[in-house]
This record gives sequence, C-alpha cells and structure tokens, in this order.
Amino acid sequence: MVIKTNEKIHSKKNVSSRSADNYIGMFFWIISIPYMELIFHIFVYKKIDSNIVIPMFMAAIIGGIISVILSLIPVKARKIVSYIINLYLFIIFVVQYMYYNIFKTFFSLTSLGGAKNATDFGSVLAVALFRNLVKIMLFAIPGILYWGCIRKREETRRNKRRCIYNVAIIAALGIGMFVILEDGTAQRYSPKQLLFGDYVMELSVQRLGVCVNAAKDIQALISGDKGKNIKYSISDTQFIDYKPKKDKKGIIREPQIDDSINFKSICDNTDNSDIRLVSGMIADMQPSYTNEYTGMFKDYNIVFVTAESLCKYAISKDITPTLYKIFNEGFVFTNFYNPLWYHSTVDGEYVNCLSQYPSQNEWSLEKSADTYQPYALGNILNKEGYKSFGYHDYNSYFYDRTKTHPNMGYTTFKAVGYGLDIPNHNDDYSDLECMEYAYKDFSQTDRFNMYFMSFSGHMPYDTNKYSIAENREFVKEKLQNQKISDEVIGYISCQKELDKALEYLIDELEKDGKLEKTLFIVAPDHYPYGLTDSQYNELAGKYVSGDKFEKCLSCFGIWCSSMKSPIVVNKLCSSIDILPTVLNLLGTKYDSRLLAGRDIFSEASSLVVFSDQSFITDDVKYNSSEDTIEYLVPQSQLSEDYLDKTIRIVDEKTYLSEMILDTDYYNVIYKNKPK
Repeated sequence: MVIKTNEKIHSKKNVSSRSADNYIGMFFWIISIPYMELIFHIFVYKKIDSNIVIPMFMAAIIGGIISVILSLIPVKARKIVSYIINLYLFIIFVVQYMYYNIFKTFFSLTSLGGAKNATDFGSVLAVALFRNLVKIMLFAIPGILYWGCIRKREETRRNKRRCIYNVAIIAALGIGMFVILEDGTAQRYSPKQLLFGDYVMELSVQRLGVCVNAAKDIQALISGDKGKNIKYSISDTQFIDYKPKKDKKGIIREPQIDDSINFKSICDNTDNSDIRLVSGMIADMQPSYTNEYTGMFKDYNIVFVTAESLCKYAISKDITPTLYKIFNEGFVFTNFYNPLWYHSTVDGEYVNCLSQYPSQNEWSLEKSADTYQPYALGNILNKEGYKSFGYHDYNSYFYDRTKTHPNMGYTTFKAVGYGLDIPNHNDDYSDLECMEYAYKDFSQTDRFNMYFMSFSGHMPYDTNKYSIAENREFVKEKLQNQKISDEVIGYISCQKELDKALEYLIDELEKDGKLEKTLFIVAPDHYPYGLTDSQYNELAGKYVSGDKFEKCLSCFGIWCSSMKSPIVVNKLCSSIDILPTVLNLLGTKYDSRLLAGRDIFSEASSLVVFSDQSFITDDVKYNSSEDTIEYLVPQSQLSEDYLDKTIRIVDEKTYLSEMILDTDYYNVIYKNKPK
C-alpha cells in the first residue's frame, strides 16, 4: 500500500511537472518578445509611453503564433527551431539598437547595400558594442533562459491542449489589439495606417515595434509598392499655362519653368500609370518666379562644399574664422534646417546636390548614377561653358561616388585610390591636404565649378586621428577657460581642418585674382550624431538633444568676397532648397516644379520635411513621433483642415521624389537629351 501511495504521489508530481512545463513553454514566447520590445523602447526613446502598447500586443501575438507552431512539431525539431528564433530575435533587436546608437537612424535591409563599407566603421562599432555591453546582454536574457533551463523542460511530445490555449490567447490579444487600433485612428500616422498604408520606417519601429517593422521592411524591399497614402487623381490636374506676373514692387517676374515640357501631352500619350500620375502632380505644382536675386552671381566660379557633420555650434570667430566669415558675411540664413535622413551622409549629399528627398528603401544617391540628372549643378553648368571638378578625401569606393559624381556632371572626379594623390596618415585624410592638391587642378580653368565632400569632420572624435591630433592643442588653448570634454574638443578640432582648407583656398584664389568672381556654397550633410546627446548639449551650450527640430537647426552659407555687407535671410528653409536657390543666383534656366525644394528667395511657401514625416511650415511645427502640433501663428488664422492638407503635401512630395528616381523621369521628359 505504501508503494502504491508513493507511486500515486510520484504520478501526481509528474502530472504537475508536465503541466508546469506546458505553461512554461506556452508563455515563454508570449512574454519574452514583448520584454525585448519594452527594453528596446526604453533604450531608444528614454521613456515608457502609449506608443509601446501596440508593439507589446503585436509582440505577444507573434509569440503566441510561434508557440502554436512549436507545439505542433516534434521536440527535436522544436528545440532547433527555438534556437534559431531566439538567435534571430536577438540579432534584429541588437542590430536595430546598435545602428540607432551609432547613426541615430534605424536599420533597413537596404542598408546592406552599404555593407561593403562596414569595415570602415569597425573601430566605431567595437567601441559602441563595448559601451553598450550591459544593454546587449539584456536582449540576450530570453535566449539564455531558454538555453539554460526552459529547453530542458520542453515537452517530449506534441500538445494539442497547449495549441488550443495559445490560439485562445492569440484570439484575445487580437481582439484587444483590434479595439486599440480602431480607437487610435484619430492619431495621424496611426498604427493602423502604418500597418496597412505606406511604410514610414521611423514611425513603424516606434508604433508597431521592431518585429513588425522587420516584416514591413521585407515587404517594402520585395514589393516596392509606394503611394498608398496618395489621394491624388490625374483628373485633379489643371495643366495651368503659367505667365509672367508682377511682384509686390510692380516688377515683372518670369515663371521658372521649362516651356518645352508638355505635361498634358505626356499624360495623354503614355501607358505607364506611374508616369501619368507623376506628370499630372508636377504639372499641378506652383512654380517659383524670378526675383531680385536672380542672376546675381551669373558666370561666377563655384565652390560647393558638403561639410561632414558640420553644425553651427562648431563655428566661432576665434577657432574657425574662415567658416565664420562664410556663414556671417554673406547670405546669413537664420532659420535653416539640416534634417538627418535614413542613410546619413549619402542621403544628406543626395539632398544637397539634387534637391530630391531620399528613399528609405534604397540608396538614392547610388541609384541616381543610372539616371539622367539634368539639374545637377555640374550638368547644368557644363552646358554653359564651365568645367566641373569633384573631390572627396576618403576612399573612392565609398557610396559609389566614382559613378554618381561624374553622372552629376563632375567629369573630373577624384578620391583616395581614384586619382587623388595625398599623404595617408594611417587612413586619416586631411581636408587641407586635399584642397592643396585639388587647387592645382581646377584653378587652371577660367570658369570652374568645384565640388568638395569633406571628410575630416567624420566621427569618431575620441581618437588621435590626424585632424584631431593636428588641431587639438590649438582648440584646447582657445577653450582653456571652458569645461569641455575631450570628444567635443576632438569634434571642433576636426572642423578646424575644414576651416584651414577653406582658408587656403580663399588665399590662393585671392593671389590668382579669382576670389571676387568665386561664389562659395557651404552646407552640412547632417548634424554631428557621432557626439552623444550630452556632448551635443555641451557643444551647443544649452539643451538641444531632446528637441528633434532644434537638433537639426543648422548653418548654410553662401558667400562671395565681392558682397559689400551681409544679407540676413530669416525665411524658413532646409537642405532641400539649396540647389534651386543656387540655380536662381546663377541665373540658369530650370523648371522649379521638377525639384522638391524651392528657391529660398522666391515667394514660394516654406516647408521643411524630416525623415519621419514631421514638418515645419511658417505656421506650425508638427512632430509626427509625438503627434503634437506647435502653432507659430494663432490657430484661428488657419483652416480646420490645414494640418491634413499639409500632411498630404508632404506625402506627395516625398512620393514624387521617389518616383522621379525610380522611373528615371528626367530621361522620360527629356527624351532627346543624353543620359
């Protein structure tokens, strides 16, 4: 009887143990994936808010689905699949977090296109991994738990009951999520819209979660479908014949359009629905008109610099006097924004040079190499008798610049390993040495157009690379009375190297009698995301890192020594407006409707767009991540649908930029022009 009693007790324990194993297996995935979404949200957004609700629900549903699938397959296969899933989840969360930690944007599968350049960031990645080791280990906890104990308690057979339980949990979670999705539809760029509409990566990560975003990313890569949010119909197009008009002073101003383009004819004679839609939307756009600054610098030589990681807080009269001169003694743009785009530098350069919004789903600059770009500064000036030169003091293979820049008209393009013969300081290249070399090339030309993508300003700023070592003591001496971290000193030292390069160029042009007829254009590619938030605040001397708009409020300089006094421009503008503004100053003919930006000096309405579809107008600041509106004028002055109309404009503009590139639209409308 004792034996039997013990057997019964033992049997009950076994049943109880199997039941516990069943629940552990059932709830592991439902709990572990939401846990990873939660800590990711805290690490990235530094808070817990309502935006985490849907990601947690979706993560739990995904966990339930995984649990159902695992409960229906043999135990050996189950364990192998579980290992793979744990590893996959760990990778996507860590990769997404580390990518954001370094670049302040999110990873997409298209970023793999730049994997050939990944080794160049090896040291940066190594440092970032070391500094975030604890956080990385927190992402590994579910996998460690599974490997350490849960796998040992996995059932040895299929369990239909567990499957039923999981299905019931999924159904309950699904109903709850559906209610929340429907309740949140009043939110602009709501989770429901993001789930079924156009893919907006930054908002997708924030409001749908890392797991769902990974699926959306794959879908976007495969299907490439765009324009789900576009409500425009070709029947809306009016095909207006724009005529000259008088400005406020009564002066006749010409519309900046190309009369040779017949958008109606294109629409009527194409079977391509994308071409028809794009043509109709462009035809319906208001062009800009000539103004008092049109042709102000016609026939001037051009120096165009995209300055790596430059921001206004790095510029001072004592440390960077040449940059100070360019930004304070020419056109002074007080309200200029430099948004950070999806692929940082390469997208910033794309916007500066081509005045189109980049795509989150592809490397836009690299893709542009295979398209016709008639309004790129090199191409348009070469037709007017200029010779165009391009330089970059880093590896030539980076971002396919040996293809993209010649395609923009810089028929002489040189980079390290591609015709640029400058000393190599342990792979740390100098803007000054590049300029000393380049000047010998373009200065022999009567009318030159020189483009320079600088490199000395690139992160990291806590190393002893050449530009930092060369300028550190000078910067420290100038800042000796201030408490400044080594990283901030390093960053300013990097920008000092660019300052020295521009100083050399100005001096040489003056010696050769060419300075007064040379126009300088200097703009950053993005803010210095290589600095931490606290370091950026330290550089600025105030708190800016918590405000996405303030963080991107930057500097843009147009300067010529012949200008008698500064011209202050308070108009709202951004990087997208650089090219049309320069084209207007040079008096070149172009169609303003075919560029995403607008001439800053025109009467065109101001619009600054950010990568998450946030925007600033003269009237409002709309933060899509927070779904908040800051009114810059009394709300009563605006129509009730003002915000919705502006969101529509933003959607249309970003869509048009993508389609112009995807369809090689310039080549379509200029059929007789060479590619």
